[in-house]
Amino acid sequence: MFRNIIRIRYLHSSSFLRRSKDSFKATSNKPYNNRNDSKSHIIPLTADDITAINKQFLERTNGLEPEFEIKELTDIQQEFKKRFTERYVEPSRKWFQYEWANNNKPKTFTIKYINGREQLDPQLLPKQSMNFLVTDLMKNTLTIGDMVLLGNTATQLAMCVALPESMADPRYTFILVDGELIFESKHAVKLRIPYTLPEEVHKLVKRESRHEYTPIGKVKNSRDTTFMTPLLANQLITSALPANISADAWKQLPLVIKKLKLLHRHLNEPRGAIQISFVKLCQMVQLINLERTEPTDVHEIISKVIGVANERVNSSTFLATYWAIKEQQGYNIWGKIHTSSALLSPISVTILPLKSQHYYYSEILSQMRQKNFKEINKFTSFYNSKEYEKIQKELPHYLNLLRDYCAGNFHNNPQMISFISKIFRKIGKYKDSDISKDICQELIETIKPSEVYVNPLHYNNDLALPISSHLAQDNQLIYDIVQPTLNNDEEGTTRTDYTGMSVYCIDSEDAHEIDDGVSIRKLKSGNFELLIHIADPASFFPECNDESISNEITDETLGKAFEKSFTSYLTDNVDPMFPKSFSRAADLGKNGSKSKTITFSVEVIFDSAKNTLKILKDTFNVSLSNTSNFPRATYKDVDEILAGSKKVNPSMLNDISNLYQIAFNLRRNRIQNDNAIIFGQGFNRGLPKLTGVVNNQQKFNIEFEDQKDTTSTVLVSEFMILANSLCGEYFKKNNIPGVFRCYSNLEMSSKALGQYNFIQEKVKSGIYPTFEDITKISSFLNSSFYSADPLSHAMIGASQYLTVTSPLRRFPDLVNHLQLHRHLKGKPQLFTKDKIKDMIWRFQSRADITKRSARSVNTYWTLKYLEKVIKKNPVTKFEVVVLSVPNNGTVNCMLKNYSYSRGTLKLNKEKSPPLIGDNIKNCKITNIMPIEGILTLDL
Repeated sequence: MFRNIIRIRYLHSSSFLRRSKDSFKATSNKPYNNRNDSKSHIIPLTADDITAINKQFLERTNGLEPEFEIKELTDIQQEFKKRFTERYVEPSRKWFQYEWANNNKPKTFTIKYINGREQLDPQLLPKQSMNFLVTDLMKNTLTIGDMVLLGNTATQLAMCVALPESMADPRYTFILVDGELIFESKHAVKLRIPYTLPEEVHKLVKRESRHEYTPIGKVKNSRDTTFMTPLLANQLITSALPANISADAWKQLPLVIKKLKLLHRHLNEPRGAIQISFVKLCQMVQLINLERTEPTDVHEIISKVIGVANERVNSSTFLATYWAIKEQQGYNIWGKIHTSSALLSPISVTILPLKSQHYYYSEILSQMRQKNFKEINKFTSFYNSKEYEKIQKELPHYLNLLRDYCAGNFHNNPQMISFISKIFRKIGKYKDSDISKDICQELIETIKPSEVYVNPLHYNNDLALPISSHLAQDNQLIYDIVQPTLNNDEEGTTRTDYTGMSVYCIDSEDAHEIDDGVSIRKLKSGNFELLIHIADPASFFPECNDESISNEITDETLGKAFEKSFTSYLTDNVDPMFPKSFSRAADLGKNGSKSKTITFSVEVIFDSAKNTLKILKDTFNVSLSNTSNFPRATYKDVDEILAGSKKVNPSMLNDISNLYQIAFNLRRNRIQNDNAIIFGQGFNRGLPKLTGVVNNQQKFNIEFEDQKDTTSTVLVSEFMILANSLCGEYFKKNNIPGVFRCYSNLEMSSKALGQYNFIQEKVKSGIYPTFEDITKISSFLNSSFYSADPLSHAMIGASQYLTVTSPLRRFPDLVNHLQLHRHLKGKPQLFTKDKIKDMIWRFQSRADITKRSARSVNTYWTLKYLEKVIKKNPVTKFEVVVLSVPNNGTVNCMLKNYSYSRGTLKLNKEKSPPLIGDNIKNCKITNIMPIEGILTLDL
């Protein structure tokens, strides 16, 4: 009997009183504490005494002790089996029988599949591959089956198992190898490995059924509802491949770390930071064999990879390289890993100079440790005694270190954070402050007051402004003196003469480059011919004409423009892609001066009475040309002309009116026929603008303006879109390798897709999205990307889209111009498709860097303004719009009418949580850090 009973033994409080009478001895009249007196005795308690004491004691302690139930082993086993069945077996059975849509699977489910006693036929399961094609990152957006690293679980590979359900909750569902579900937006994805799961296994997440036991699922939005992936689905589908890839990556990691150190010595540029394609770096890692590769062989390996399109990458090496770089960031070997917001995967990594970063800071830290950080006392002594010039003269490396920290040049580097913390802990003013970039900048400005007029973000390695490195300074010196060669393409080149035609270069009054203009003329047939004239800087370079140059850039200026890839437009700085001398020579808009252009023309049938438009695509033509007649027309001029408030000659009025009416119809056709999305006035409110210069120093007033969708901006943008769309089709039709701009709609659930389509239908009916609408759908919007393949641009509504309209500020456009030069002259193409595939990574990386840098600078100036507001009036209240679902009692938000004032709002627990797009008034700022980009608010 005793074998079948589990006896739980414990000391009951009253058990101390339940003793045999023989255990008690009578006590004497001596004091109680006389324990050594052998004659002492205790008067025995009677049975009635014990009963009374028990009763009184138990009345006082009733409910304080847990109740224990003695159960039979068979009962415990049955209860465990029932609990396991409800929690794990039953969900797996339902998934196996009803949701795994594989007709070849066994007809009957058995628990043996879960405990591994019986194996399923491997042919029934999705095929596993340890490699992936890089092009799959471009061709497919994040979907079920993709494996990712998330920001908060960056050491664990997760699999996407469910798409966003609705605009109210745009989060994807991911699962870790151990079965834990994670709900995150696409912005949390740091690395993506594309992997296609068959649709038959797409139903991987289900609401947990109610049962009498504690739920094992994950709460998403409601405490009463939990979600789970059935155990069998996790074992068969979602855990095997991520586990194998992760295990192999961890195994490779020590060798990958050594390989990256070796590669860094050969790849780094001593004068400054540069970027390299992350994929190319992975491929170099794959090729190096540490046992056989000599140091002299590394350059050969690098040359094998650079300039060659290899689309297949080993998933484990891809993952191990990411982890290895994160490890080596702490030693100032690698800088930031740049993740594409479109591809949701690393596209490049910054290579830091070995001498000026790794050795420099390693030496500083080494010397500090040897001297037990005594030099910090010298620094703080100078600071506390206000001997700031001595710091600049004797301890300049401290300022360099603080600048790098403020600029965001340290990544995953606890050594530097610890060192900076030691400095501040010895300065009375800051010893109790949290260390931040903003406090560091305050310290720098105190030591060197001239730094007050410098945006600390300009020192960022990735932005690569002249102030940031010797390399950028050297490049700027070359840009300041170089002059273009104007006759590189004259020999044998025929240009169409458009010098008598009015070309309207519509731009802002302070435009840095004027590289486009539009014309219109009515033909005898009654059709209109539309002409888009684009500046022709490609004609300055021998690459446009010299057949001996193939698959390379030989001109030094062109090479430096390629390194920049884009003009960087910041609120407080413009860093042009080309030298000013080149921009001035290529600029349009100099009336009476002959300018070389590439002209894109097409005929349209336009009925102004019926307001209809048809593009005759077979009339599309591209030609090298000359223009010289440029009537002045800014955006403001055109708006006033169309509004009737500005008088111009009848010919110009007729041209501008026809151009706008046609542009209006071009937009309407894109919306109605091609499902283009237009945002209208609800987009980009409160953009920071700096005005004013005080005492010849860079001291600005911060103002804000809305990006307006006016008649003039519609006119210009629609004609540029027309030229780029037709060129995309032209390149594809003529098999010309080119750089295409692409956009893919995100995959989403049927409900979310219906909500997205509803807004799309509203646009078709002429109702553009409001600011609140844009807030709701923003998580469902993807980013555009560059590709050598002629993929579509769904946002614009183009089957192909190849940019050619801004060759002075976008290198992809210039590549397409160089290709057109060769094509129109009947010469071999300058770049093959494989070479363009290799160049794409540079373009995508620089595009993302310039975009993020512009966002950081806009945020900096917006928060600087708000900082002044709350310093003047700390109780100022703001209205915010909610941008995310609640998470740990907070939501992401944005101050209404300030597009770059994004932060977090602490919610009131007593009130129901807000929805995305809701407006919340009377919020107060509790913390603001302009350099960090941090803004926190409370109710």
